[in-house]
Amino acid sequence: MLISGGGSALLSYPRISLKDMKNTTDLLLKSGADINQINTVRKHLSFVKGGQLIKNVKCKVICFIISDIAGDPLEFISSGPTYPDSTTFDDAEKILREYGLFNKIPISVKNIINDGLNGNIPETLKKNNPIFQKVTNVIIANNALACKEAEKKAKQLGYQTMILTTSLEGEAKDVGLYLTDKVNDFQSFDKKIVFISGGETTVTVKGNGIGGRNQEMVLSCVRNIAGKNIVFSSFSTDGIDGNNDAAGAIADTFTFDRAIKIKADPIKFLNDNNSYNFFKNLKDLLYTGPTGTNVMDLQLIVRYS
Repeated sequence: MLISGGGSALLSYPRISLKDMKNTTDLLLKSGADINQINTVRKHLSFVKGGQLIKNVKCKVICFIISDIAGDPLEFISSGPTYPDSTTFDDAEKILREYGLFNKIPISVKNIINDGLNGNIPETLKKNNPIFQKVTNVIIANNALACKEAEKKAKQLGYQTMILTTSLEGEAKDVGLYLTDKVNDFQSFDKKIVFISGGETTVTVKGNGIGGRNQEMVLSCVRNIAGKNIVFSSFSTDGIDGNNDAAGAIADTFTFDRAIKIKADPIKFLNDNNSYNFFKNLKDLLYTGPTGTNVMDLQLIVRYS
């Protein structure tokens, strides 16, 4: 078997209607919940996630896995259809309540969670289940590999390089400021250095704009890198960032001044989660089209003197 990021959405055999599954996932994605929390809920609304795909498989199974989650946790990639699940219906309920969603989700979802809590629906498959003795899971691609390839290319182009992390997580706008502050504070460098990082951030949607986590991350840094000889780009390796056609965005030392000249206040666009239109106005969106492979996001930060 080949398993990749996106399997949680594409391998769909839900215990509820597809419409209710879609609505629940949409609420989770906009809440700021991370992917492990989202997939915990998904597993408990499914007949195939959380190890359940192999319930009726009679042969030995080898799974080649492309990871789209920081740290490569096998039980959460594609919601772990072939791997033991450590989470429970109780965990799913707690996550929905933590993000204030339990009274917003469809009634069908509430019913499934309550049935699971009361033992009327079986739990996902756990590690003590003998069925997993015939399953082998192997990671064949991940964000660390993508970062190493980016580093290799940067060196070929004559840049000094530094990989900051391959497990970036957190609120996109906060992470962007963290990365640029880190680069600003870094003293030992020659005239050309590329800082590389990777991972997957989240966005708590409060506005009505168009954007994605990568575009929002770059937008949050526009003021921070003004006049500081820094170029910052962030993009999704699958070529799709949020609810639009861009893979990400790029900003540099001049972006803030260019924005002010066209009366585009970065803070206002950020507060409205409208990063796409901010960068579209400046013609600074990155387009690749769908790549067909998802190993999370990459950030490339060039600092020069």
